[in-house]
Amino acid sequence: MFGIYNCESNLRFELKKSYNIFEDWYKKFPDIKSLFIDWIPKSNNKTYHLQATIVDKYVKRKIPIVIFDRYLSMTKKEYEWLRKFNNVFLFEPALHNRFGFRYLPQWTKILKYEDLGKNKKYEWDLGYIGDLTDKYVSFKKYYKEIAEFQSTLNVCYSSDISSSKSKELRYAKLKKIENANWYNIRCAVAIDTNKHYAIGYLDEWVFKAMEKGCFVMMPYEHKYFGNMFNRLVVKDMDDIGALCIQGLSGNLNQVIIEEIYNNIERLYPEFTINYTLEIIKECIK
Repeated sequence: MFGIYNCESNLRFELKKSYNIFEDWYKKFPDIKSLFIDWIPKSNNKTYHLQATIVDKYVKRKIPIVIFDRYLSMTKKEYEWLRKFNNVFLFEPALHNRFGFRYLPQWTKILKYEDLGKNKKYEWDLGYIGDLTDKYVSFKKYYKEIAEFQSTLNVCYSSDISSSKSKELRYAKLKKIENANWYNIRCAVAIDTNKHYAIGYLDEWVFKAMEKGCFVMMPYEHKYFGNMFNRLVVKDMDDIGALCIQGLSGNLNQVIIEEIYNNIERLYPEFTINYTLEIIKECIK
C-alpha cells in the first residue's frame, strides 16, 4: 500500500494506476510500504499537525518517504531532523536553492489545442491574480505602465495590497476585481520576486492560468524559462502590448498555449507529470 498526503488530484489519478493508494489519515495509520507528501506550510495549523504526526510515525519505520516542498516552506529545523533518515527523499521546485534538496518542478499535464476551449470571449486583455508581496516592482513594470499608456487594453488585478498602492493603480487605469478567474483573462505576465527569478522557481499559477485558456508571457528576468516561452519573453510594455493585441484574433490564444506545452514536452520534460511519476517510483522501489 502506498500512502499519500495532500496530493494533487492529477498526480493521485496517475499514481492509482500503479499503486493501491491510502489517504484517509483522519481514520487510521495503516501499514504502508512507502509515502508521498506534498509539504504543507506550518501556517496551516490543522493539516500541518496531521502531517507532522504522519511523518513522525512513518519515518522511524524506515519506509521510503518522498517529500515535495512545493512552497519552499520547510524550516531549517525540520530539514535538519529529516536529513538524519536515509529513507527520506527531499525535493523542491527551485533550480538553485537549498542543499539537500533535489530539483523537481511543479508538474503539469500536457494539454492540446482541443483541451483549451474555442471561441472564448475574454473580459480582460491582461490580468494578474495572486500575492504581490515582494513582486510590486515587477508588477509596476509589466502591468502598471501598460495600463497607463495602452488605453485600448483592459487591464485588471486581484490582490490584497495597501490602500496607497491601490489608489496609485487606480489612477493608472488598473482595475481591481474580486473573485477573479483566469478563465476570463486573455493573457498574463509571469511576474515574481527577485529571489524566485534568481533561483529558478516558476510559480504554479502559470500553469493554472494556461489550463483556463490564458496565455502567459515570460518576463526577461525569469532567465531559466525563456525557451519554454519562446517568442513570449517580454522586456517592456511595448512587447506586452504587441502580444496582447496579436492575441485578440480568433483562437490564437489556444495556438500559443499549445506551443508552450509542445516546448515543455521537447525541452523541459521534467515539468511533465510522467517525469514526476518516474522520480517517485525511483525513490520508493
